[in-house]
Amino acid sequence: MLWKEVREQAAILIALVVLGSGVISAATVLGSSDGSDAGVRDIRAYTNAGRLSLLSLAVAAGVVIGGTLFAGEKENGTLDCLEALPANRMRLWWGKLAAGVVMATVAGIALLAAGTLIGALGSGSKVGWLMWGMVLVYVAFGWGTFGSTITESTLAACAIGLLCAVVIGTPVFTVVISALRMAVGADWADYRRESLSALWFEVPPLVAMYAVAVFPLLLAGWTFTAPDRARQARSPVARASQPILRRPANTGFLSSLKALLWLTNRQWFVASLIGVGLMLATGVGSLHEDVHLMVVWPLATTLAGVFGGVLAWVDEQSKETFKFWGERRLPLGRLWAVKVATSFARTLGWTLLVFAPSLIRQLGPGREVPILSAAFRSGLLSAAGPSIVYYLLIWPLYGFAFGHLAGLLFRKTIVALGVGLLTAAPVAALWLPSLLTGGVHHWQLWPVPVLVLLTTRWILRAWSADRLASVKPLATVAAVGLACVSWVAFGLLYRAVEVPVVPEIDDDLAFIETVPLLDFEDGGRAFRQTTAALAAAFSGEAAPVPWRRPAEAELSTPSRSDLDQLIRDEWPEPALRAIGPWLTQPSLEQVTATLKDAANRPLGPLENPRGILLLNPPYRDAAELPAAVGMLVTRGLWKQLEGDSGEFAPCLDAALAATRNGRTMQPTEIYVWSLAVERTAFDAVDTWLTRLKGRPDLIRAVVAVLRKHEQLCPRDAKQVFLTERMIDRNRVNGISQWATRELDADISRFWRFQPNEATKSKANAETELLNFSLVVPWERERFRRVLGLNNASVPSTEFLDGSWLAEAFTPRYVGFGEAEIASQAHLAVSIAQLNLKLFDLEQGRPANLLDELVPRYWPAVPVDPFDGRPLRYRTSEGERIKMGIRAAALQPVRDALPPLPVPDEQRASLGGSVGGLAWLDRPVPIAPGIDADGNPVTDLDAVAAVAGGLVQAALEPLDEVELPAGAGGMPGRGNRVAAGTRSGATVTTWREVEKGQGVVWSVGPDRWDDSGQMMILDWGRSRPGRGDIVRVVPRNRGPR
Repeated sequence: MLWKEVREQAAILIALVVLGSGVISAATVLGSSDGSDAGVRDIRAYTNAGRLSLLSLAVAAGVVIGGTLFAGEKENGTLDCLEALPANRMRLWWGKLAAGVVMATVAGIALLAAGTLIGALGSGSKVGWLMWGMVLVYVAFGWGTFGSTITESTLAACAIGLLCAVVIGTPVFTVVISALRMAVGADWADYRRESLSALWFEVPPLVAMYAVAVFPLLLAGWTFTAPDRARQARSPVARASQPILRRPANTGFLSSLKALLWLTNRQWFVASLIGVGLMLATGVGSLHEDVHLMVVWPLATTLAGVFGGVLAWVDEQSKETFKFWGERRLPLGRLWAVKVATSFARTLGWTLLVFAPSLIRQLGPGREVPILSAAFRSGLLSAAGPSIVYYLLIWPLYGFAFGHLAGLLFRKTIVALGVGLLTAAPVAALWLPSLLTGGVHHWQLWPVPVLVLLTTRWILRAWSADRLASVKPLATVAAVGLACVSWVAFGLLYRAVEVPVVPEIDDDLAFIETVPLLDFEDGGRAFRQTTAALAAAFSGEAAPVPWRRPAEAELSTPSRSDLDQLIRDEWPEPALRAIGPWLTQPSLEQVTATLKDAANRPLGPLENPRGILLLNPPYRDAAELPAAVGMLVTRGLWKQLEGDSGEFAPCLDAALAATRNGRTMQPTEIYVWSLAVERTAFDAVDTWLTRLKGRPDLIRAVVAVLRKHEQLCPRDAKQVFLTERMIDRNRVNGISQWATRELDADISRFWRFQPNEATKSKANAETELLNFSLVVPWERERFRRVLGLNNASVPSTEFLDGSWLAEAFTPRYVGFGEAEIASQAHLAVSIAQLNLKLFDLEQGRPANLLDELVPRYWPAVPVDPFDGRPLRYRTSEGERIKMGIRAAALQPVRDALPPLPVPDEQRASLGGSVGGLAWLDRPVPIAPGIDADGNPVTDLDAVAAVAGGLVQAALEPLDEVELPAGAGGMPGRGNRVAAGTRSGATVTTWREVEKGQGVVWSVGPDRWDDSGQMMILDWGRSRPGRGDIVRVVPRNRGPR
C-alpha cells in the first residue's frame, strides 16, 4: 500500500517540495524581514514573508496528501477494485493511513529542512519552529483525510480539509494559549521571549494541537468503515444471534416524532458542521481589537438565522421530495413543528458560537461591568436593561422567520437565501434606532417573526400539494405581509406618541432666545477675557498635601492652594505683606481693572450655555472663579494693610459681581460654586471690618456694595433649571461632539486598558450610529417629547430604559434651596454687622437692640431667611464663641513635626486625626509611617499631621489643648484644639468676645437657635451644617 501511494503521489510531492523551496527562497529574499529573529511564541514572527510561506506550504502539503488518499481512488474509479480484495475496509483504512502519515512526515521534514537551509527560520532556535511546523502538517493531513472520506472529489476534499483545519484548529489553539497565559501569569513576557522554557509550558499547546490532528482521523476512520458495520449487521450470523421479537407496527406520535428527528438530522448534518465552522470562525475573529462585535453581530446572526430557516426545506425543495409529504404519510403539523424546532435550535447554536469566544474572554476576576455588555465591548450596550437582550435576539429571530418562509416559497436555495436576507435585515434594522435610544417594549418586536413563522404553517398543505401559486396561499402570504408592515408601522408610530406632550415642551427653546450670544459685551464675557491671565499668574498646581501653610517666601509666586490656605487662615498680616508683590504684577493689575469694569456691565454667564454640551464639561472659565474672588478680596485687604482701606469696596464689588455672573444662566454646578465662593467675600468683609479703625464713610461704601449685590443677585431657580434643559438640547443637537469621548472611555473599560486608536475607531462608529438613531423621524419626535417632560420636571427615565443615553438626558438639576437660603442669611448678617459697627462709630456706643438702627440704617430689622423671624442680636458680657473647624489652628502642631514625602498612589478619605491634630474633608495622600511600637504602618485611619508630617498610630484621647492667641492668624483670637481617637477627632477654634461687643446671628440651616454661641460647623463651603451664622461686631478703636 505504501508503494502504491508513493507511486501515485510522488510527482505531486516532489513538485511541491521543489517549487515550494523556490517560493520560500523568493519570499525570504524579496519579502519583509520584520520579525525574522523572533521566536515561535512571538506573534511578530508570523509577519515574516519567508516564514509565512514555509508554514503555508506545510499546511498545503498535509491537506493535499490527506485529501488524495480516498477521494483520489473515487475519482479514478479504483475504490471498487480495492474493495474486491480479500480484506475489509478497516484493513484498507489502516494501510492507506500509514502510507499517508509516512508521506506527510517526509514532505513536512523536507519543506522545513529546505526552509532552514534557505534561512526562512531566522538565526534563533530552530527546534520550536520544526515542532510547530510538523504540528501544522499533521493537523492539515488529518482534516484532509476526513474530507477525502466524505467527498468524491480531491479538490473538494482539500477545500473541506483546509476549512476545517482553520475553523476548528484556530479556536482550539486560541483557548489553549489563553489558558496557558493565565497559568504563566506575570512570566508571560519571558515565555514569549523564550527565556522561560519549563517543560510544562511546552507540552500543553503541543498536546492540544496533536489532539486536533487525531480527532479528524478517528472521524474519517468511522466514516470510511461504515459499510463494514452495515454488512456485519445484515449477516445471517448477526441476525441469528439476535432474539426474535415481533412488535406491532408503531405509527403513533412518538414513532413519527422519532422518524422526523432522524430525517432532519440526516438532512442537516453536513450543513450544521459548515455552519459551526463559519460561526465559530466569526466569533474567534471578533476577538481582534480592530473588529467590533456590535457591528459584526447583526450581519453574522441575521445570516445565521436566514441560513437556518432556508436550509430547513432545502432537501425537499432541491430533490422535490415535498411530494412525499403531500401523500400525508406523516401529519404535516408535526412535520412543521419538528422542522421549526430543530432548525431554530441549530440557529441558536450557531448564534451562540459567534458570541461564545467574546463571552469566555470576559470570564475571570477584575470584571466591573455586566458580562453581556463587556462581551460586546460596546459603550452603547453598556447600560443595564432589556435593550441588550433585544439586540442579541432580534437579528437571528427575524432572520430565521423570514428565511423559513423564503425557503418554503422558493425552490432555488440561492434565491431563498437572498430573499430571506433582503427582507429580514431591513425589517430588523428598523428597530435598531429604538434599541439604542431605549424604552422598547417586547410586544413591539416579537409579533412579526411569530406571524411570519405561522404563515409557513398556514401554507404548508398547499406547498406539499405543489399549489403555492394558487390564490389562497398567495393571498395568505400577502395578508401576512400587510399585517407585518402595519404592525411595524404601528410600533414605530407608538414610539413617537407614547411620550405625552406637556405644555412646557418648548420652554427651553424660548429660554434659548434670551441667552446672550458669545460675543455680547456683558459681565460674563469680561470675566472670560481674564481667565487666561489669571491662570498663568499662579506658580503651578495645588500642593501635594492639602492645607499646607506656605512659607512667606513662597507667597511671592503662590500656587492656588497657597492662596486658598491664606484665605482659610483669615489673611494673617505677615502673609498679606508677602503676597503683595504678586498682587501688583502688571497682568493681575489688568485682570483687576477688567473685573472692576465687569461689575458695571449687564449680567452674563461665565460659561455661555450655548457652548456647553459635554456630560462632564471642564468649565475652564468658571473654574477660575474661586481664584478671581480670592485674589480680589485679598488685594483689598492688602491695600488696607498698606493704608488704603478704601480700595476694599471696589474690589469687593468686583468679586461679588463675578459671583452674580456665576449665577446667571449657569448649570447647577457653577451656580453652587458661586454660592460657595461668595462666602469668601463675606469672610473678607468680617476681616476687613475687624482691622478697620474709624472711617464710617468706607463702611457705608461697603454696605452699598452689599445692598447692590442683594438687589442684582439672580435667585431664580427656574433659570438654572432651564439652563440645564438647554444643555440637554445642545447634547441632542451636537451628539457627535461629545459622545465619542464618553463612548471611548466606556469601551476602554471592557479592554482593561487606556483608550487607543482601536477603541476610538469603535467609539466613532457607535457615535455615527447614535447620531443616525436620533434623526430618524419617530425617534426625533420621541426625544422632543422626552425633553419636554424634563422641562416640566416629569420623570422620563422609563422612556429611555436600557439606553446609554439615559444618564446623559436624565435631569441633573437637584435644587440648592438650603445653600441659597444660607447665602441670603450670610448677606443679611454681614450687612447687619456693618450697620452695627457704623452705629457704634456714629453713636459712640454699641446698639442694645436692632430696632435702634431703624430707620436711619435700614427701614426695618432684617428677617432671618431660615425661620422668617428678625435676626438675633445681643451685646456680650465677655465670652468665647465656638467658631467651627479652622485649619489655621493646626499650624503649630504641623511645624513641630518633621516633613515626610507623600506618594501619590496612597490615598484615603479622612475625617479626623490620630497621634496629632488634623482635620480633612476630602481625599488626601497618605504617607507610610510607624506605629507606637516602631513597626511600619501603611494603612491608617488618619494622618498625624497633614502638611507633610509623620503618620503615626492612634493615641489615647487627649484633653483639650490651648493654643496661644493669634495662632489662627487673627489678633486677639484665642484657639482651643480638641484631639480625639482613631475614629475621628474634631479640631475646633474659638473666638474671644470682649464685654460690650455685639453679636448678631442667624439660626442657620438647622433652624435651631444656639444663642449665637456656636458658629456654623461648615464641613464644606457649599454644605452648611449645624450651628448659627454668627458675626461679632468689633469695637471702635479710633480713626485709621
